[in-house]
Amino acid sequence: MINLLDGSYSLLEFDTITSGSQQYYRLYSEFPLWHELGNIGFSALPVKWTGISSLKKPFFVKGFMPYLTKEYQMNHYYANAPFALLNYNSGGTQDLNGQLIKAVFSRPVAPGIRLSAFLDFVTSPGHYVNQNASQSSLTLNLSITKPRYKLIAGIDRMQASLEENGGVSTPGDALGYYVDPGSVSVNLKGAASKLGWTRFRGRQEFNIFEPKTANSIPDSIPILIPDSIPNSIPGSISDSIPDAIRDSILQVSVIQDSITLESVSPDTIQNSSRAKLIHSLDYQLIDRYYKDSQTESGDFYLNNFVNDKEAQDSVNFKYFENRLGLANTGFMGDSIKWIFEGGVQHKLIHWGSNSLSGSIQQMGLYGLGELTNESWQARVRAEVNLLGYGFGNYLLNMTGNYFLPDTPWMLTMDLRSESQKPDLFLQAVSGNHDQWFNNLSSQQEQVIKVKASNNVLKMSGELGMSFISNLIYFDEYALPSQTGTSTFVMSADIAKYFVVGPLRSNNNILFQYTPAEEIPLPLVVASTSTYMHHDIHFKNTGGLLELEYGLDIRYSTAYQGYAYRPSTGAFYLQNEIRLGNYPYLDVFLTLRVKRTRFFIRYEHVNSDLTGGNYFPVVNYPVKKRFLKYGVYWHFYD
Repeated sequence: MINLLDGSYSLLEFDTITSGSQQYYRLYSEFPLWHELGNIGFSALPVKWTGISSLKKPFFVKGFMPYLTKEYQMNHYYANAPFALLNYNSGGTQDLNGQLIKAVFSRPVAPGIRLSAFLDFVTSPGHYVNQNASQSSLTLNLSITKPRYKLIAGIDRMQASLEENGGVSTPGDALGYYVDPGSVSVNLKGAASKLGWTRFRGRQEFNIFEPKTANSIPDSIPILIPDSIPNSIPGSISDSIPDAIRDSILQVSVIQDSITLESVSPDTIQNSSRAKLIHSLDYQLIDRYYKDSQTESGDFYLNNFVNDKEAQDSVNFKYFENRLGLANTGFMGDSIKWIFEGGVQHKLIHWGSNSLSGSIQQMGLYGLGELTNESWQARVRAEVNLLGYGFGNYLLNMTGNYFLPDTPWMLTMDLRSESQKPDLFLQAVSGNHDQWFNNLSSQQEQVIKVKASNNVLKMSGELGMSFISNLIYFDEYALPSQTGTSTFVMSADIAKYFVVGPLRSNNNILFQYTPAEEIPLPLVVASTSTYMHHDIHFKNTGGLLELEYGLDIRYSTAYQGYAYRPSTGAFYLQNEIRLGNYPYLDVFLTLRVKRTRFFIRYEHVNSDLTGGNYFPVVNYPVKKRFLKYGVYWHFYD
């Protein structure tokens, strides 16, 4: 995993383990509960506070961001031989439960040149009328490492074609053990939306002076992760481990059936300052198209500003960011490594909404700094806009990690302060059903997070506090609004992984509180994956079968929640009903033989048996009980 802000590496383990194989859907492998629309592939928001909006993330794509890698993150495998992973899962011959295909491929192309490719494809008709979803994403990442030059670049392309049914007309009609979801009436029958998202990102580094060593080792070394961290532990301590805490630096390689680590002596690293010229860019092209027929949507939408027979709305967004800077790396004495980078950044943004369009520019400065030794790491990141739209907006982020001596405990602190202008589509939209023209001011947020992790006890805990001013949100009329006041969000997140004989239990509980009605949050979000693990050895063949069976449970307390506006793709406030206070129960079985894994999963077993409040969003029920099965293969050449 590569941080595009500073070019640093952290260890990304190749997915070959049995545990967690049943979590086939990308969303639930990241967070247990989402504001979702009842079918895979649709827009979804996690049921937690994720921060204020930013200029480069239009509100209508925020719900699709979990399907792509994070903003400044690029996944890349450094392997000495080609390898691949293929995952396919389905839900029966009618396939109302959806099919997913996931493929990963990586190989060295030439000395110092490596390629990684990632493909995800989703298709699902869904259980209810006019709910079909088709989504695909393709990512190609390339790295080139030479003695005086390094390039990290990648291109992502995501497409989504979605039928928009506006939810069920009468929620009570969807309830009942014997109810056929296909017979339940929905609000929209001919509406649909399409989303296209192309993203190209890259970072290149030029060493200004000739290296004194002939070794072609990346300036940013993969960050070492302590041994014995289960992949499936939420909130594990696998993030931001200083690269100097061990006596050797590690790189990933593939040997036979597993990922192993190669040791590289630190003596091969030049122990003096190294100046580099840095250039990075980020280009994004986003288009969304929505259509419906007034004869089918007249009772659902109140307004028709452009055409009283049909809606054909389109929005487009182009974002181009360039950074040019200088970086230097060196050592203070024999134990502290320092890194500094700073320079100028320029942003050019074009936006359009039917007949409206415009362009803006920003010019500013950025800086990054880091100090690392054997027991601690401190980082700072800063940005300030000095010209153009959002003049004076800034970001200041400071993080620190400290390893308590002679203990497995790691302490982490994260401080962030920022002021951001809203994305341009919150200022103005011209659609058939929705129009607004605003002059929204900048939002501010200050964040404090403190985290403690213990690898031996396999647990972690985090306390967080966010102070927000001038919050922008979508009100009960699905229109952008701004508070003009200040509020806060408190959170406490605890994760614990238990092993008692063959019993495994992976648990997470999140507490959240805010007095702001504009931020609907449940007080508690909890999840557990509890299962039995057995290693079955075959004496005659020497083979091994890994077997796991158990249950996954997700739950939140009651809260106000959101409604959804298909014409704009916005999640907005509602006062109709309270959501949550409902457990989702899944049972599963997973098998692993050599390089092949298989799972079978019966989802939402308790549908209509423990109440009927299985609506993550108003009028959008989740699927009733259904069966999923899938298989994973991984290959090494």
